[in-house]
Amino acid sequence: MPYPRSKIVNESCTPYYHVISRCVRRTYLCGFDRQTGESFEHRKSWVEKRIIYLANTFSIGVCAYAVMSNHVHLVIHINKQESANMSDHNVVARWHRISVGTQETAIFLETKSYPSDPLVKRRLKLKIEEYRSRLSDLSWFMKYLNEYIARRANKEDDCTGHFWEGRFKSYAILDDKALITCMAYVDLNPIRAHVAKSIDQSLHTSIYKRITSARKGWCLNSLVPFKNDKLNNSSLPAINMTLLDYLSLLKSTKEYLFEKHSVKSLIPELKKMSFNSESWLHTINDMEIMFPVAIGNVVSLEQYKKSTGRKRIKGAANMLRLYCDNNQPPTY
Repeated sequence: MPYPRSKIVNESCTPYYHVISRCVRRTYLCGFDRQTGESFEHRKSWVEKRIIYLANTFSIGVCAYAVMSNHVHLVIHINKQESANMSDHNVVARWHRISVGTQETAIFLETKSYPSDPLVKRRLKLKIEEYRSRLSDLSWFMKYLNEYIARRANKEDDCTGHFWEGRFKSYAILDDKALITCMAYVDLNPIRAHVAKSIDQSLHTSIYKRITSARKGWCLNSLVPFKNDKLNNSSLPAINMTLLDYLSLLKSTKEYLFEKHSVKSLIPELKKMSFNSESWLHTINDMEIMFPVAIGNVVSLEQYKKSTGRKRIKGAANMLRLYCDNNQPPTY
């Protein structure tokens, strides 16, 4: 039986999550359908633009994403503090970007003043707090992502029915090393699927957008910034790594994993992070299998288990292998 979302997404443990949403029956509804000969590749742009739009609307930052032919990966940061500090008018303005709201919120948005009637004012205040809570809720974020794409695709196909599987998957990310691991797994997805040969060609991914923006000198506020990122004015906490180091890590991993270079030569970036090279490569290939609930060090996994009321967390042994120093053999 699936766990309720409240048992999976627990911001008291971590604000970071890896999210996966798959097309119904994993069909290629955003790619080339070999059975019909139809191409739906243009829908990847729909999904990517919608992700960016929602990231600029919700108090949920996007660290990484990859839009594939039959599924979407996201690494997100839930910023409850931002929504808590947001003014009432800003909350309503953001919500009205994705929903019609109510008549009372529409009037408040236009007049910027509360109604004189105490009962109406109280009702408005309650509605604003409801919107405030939703703006930092992962389920509402995914609802407005998946529903929008499903309706648009169904309209294009002149049909009805499900576009996505009924329930998106989410995995807790419990520390900085786990965050970098998940981001690398997501950004390398097109290369792993043999859709792209390099990260420079990995269209509809966060790393491609970061590279493009950096080359053109564009300010990129739609993604969570890396450390020392001068082209990003985001209020979100920065990823504890520079963009150049992250790019080097991705390129090295791609060479070792997909060009069959020897793992005996240690990847310098992994040595800095005290990761075991061989376990890292296994993780980049099979992370969803190795860590089906959460990813992080053993202490954080134990804390997450207690906070979510679970009896056990799969993947602890794999974390011991991954977090092993490169200078020492992994403990199996």
